[in-house]
Amino acid sequence: MGTHAHSKISTICRVLKNRFLRFVRTYRRLLIPLLIVLSAKIVSSIFLYNFMNMGSVDTYWMAVDWDTEGQNAVIKSVVNQGMRWPYVFLGWDSAWYLAIVTKGYAFSDLSYAFFPGFPLLTWLLNLITQNAALTLAVFSSILGLAWVPVYQLVAENYQDKFKASQSTLFFAFFPYVFLFTSVVYAEGLFLFSTLAAWYFFEKKKMLLAMVFASLATISRAPGFIIVLPILIKMIQSYRKDESRLPRRDFLYLLAPFACLSVWYLNLSFHGWFPPSNITGWEGLYSFRVLVLDVLPQKGVQGLLAYFQAFPFSPAFIVFLVATPFLIFASAKTDKALAVYSVAYFVGVLLFGGLASIPRFVSFIFPIWFPLTSKLFQVKHSKVITAVIVVVFWLAAVFLWFSFLDGEFVA
Repeated sequence: MGTHAHSKISTICRVLKNRFLRFVRTYRRLLIPLLIVLSAKIVSSIFLYNFMNMGSVDTYWMAVDWDTEGQNAVIKSVVNQGMRWPYVFLGWDSAWYLAIVTKGYAFSDLSYAFFPGFPLLTWLLNLITQNAALTLAVFSSILGLAWVPVYQLVAENYQDKFKASQSTLFFAFFPYVFLFTSVVYAEGLFLFSTLAAWYFFEKKKMLLAMVFASLATISRAPGFIIVLPILIKMIQSYRKDESRLPRRDFLYLLAPFACLSVWYLNLSFHGWFPPSNITGWEGLYSFRVLVLDVLPQKGVQGLLAYFQAFPFSPAFIVFLVATPFLIFASAKTDKALAVYSVAYFVGVLLFGGLASIPRFVSFIFPIWFPLTSKLFQVKHSKVITAVIVVVFWLAAVFLWFSFLDGEFVA
């Protein structure tokens, strides 16, 4: 190889090195919260694996006797394939995702309650790995971390960089968020795609924003709602400039609509809106079901009987009461995102299982801006934040243990 070729390679390497160092200098503030969350998730999973002796002893979900549609049988069938650590991340609805990836949606009509984004992407990855449990565990773990720096970038639009990093830790370690972005659930994909859609929209990259909005739409039922604040902001912006709305932007907005339409067209052959009907599992009714079905058919006694059997938790009451106040506070930061939060919260009340409200509401990302802004204005906010993060982490590990032990947590 000649001198000229060596010189050219050296120049390319130097340019790449400089770009990498510039990237690290620019975004290193994002690495600290990300590495803290990553370390906590690794330590938590190792602790639970050893504490529950999963190397040789089955968890509840490896040996569960009840099995409504055959989804848990899939966990049993792959337990003894020589790699047991992925089962730290499998339980409850994880069995459905594992069953969909390995058997397809057609194995049960109830499987259509789960939106296709997460199982579809996992199925594609599994074509390479040929180990569904491993693929689901790794992919959900990656997604459960990928949203962290994106949230921090979004938060920096509303707070200074220090407060945004503190807010990121506060959000990421919140017990329900920490748990359900660690185990095999679609929450990581939903949160990452929703935040990415909003981030790229704010950066005036409409096409990318709609790509991620489409991904959010097929990840979980509330995913489509991110289109609402985007549309509001678009109309506000063009009214302010007194210009006509670009036809191209409206064409981009059709992408999430198209994804949602294709999915529900498919669902029409299996009963409309299974995600709503499925809230009847285990008596996890929504307010809509209680008011329109239980109360007229069974009266007050039916409601009382339900609430006696309802797996109440203090978090349920706290979220039910506190969320409207947080949404109101978020309106001072961004009215469009406040509308998003209202639509999300109302959707949870109408269609979500009451027992899962703490999990659902935890992922309304705009409500975390006013909460953390107020906290970080007090004296010794760093110490207070560190204490809260540790307490959240310990609570999250306990929830994770309960999740693997077959207890309903949300």
